[in-house]
Amino acid sequence: MDTQMRQRYDQMLHECPIPRLYGLSLLGTSLRVYCGDKATCEVTPHFVGRPNVHRILPPDFLEG
Repeated sequence: MDTQMRQRYDQMLHECPIPRLYGLSLLGTSLRVYCGDKATCEVTPHFVGRPNVHRILPPDFLEG
């Protein structure tokens, strides 16, 4: 979904009549809020690639 949202921002942001363009991505119980800045053409949150599927988390990862 993140890639698709960023592609849409690439298509629309330069023609946006307002300084910031907000977007929501809802998938199941996951919500992500995007903000595109027309002046800088920057979209936040910044892209974070998928983690390596072979990565092994330490046993105490969820302990805080």
